[in-house]
Amino acid sequence: MDVGRLNDLIAGFLLMRRGSEIYPVLFDITEDKAL
Repeated sequence: MDVGRLNDLIAGFLLMRRGSEIYPVLFDITEDKAL
């Protein structure tokens, strides 16, 4: 497995955990626009 890709996955996971309070808001906005 590519090390760079693995690092990207880990970084993305950490960002998701750190931004767990922000992402739901972004999803709500995108869902409202989609509807």
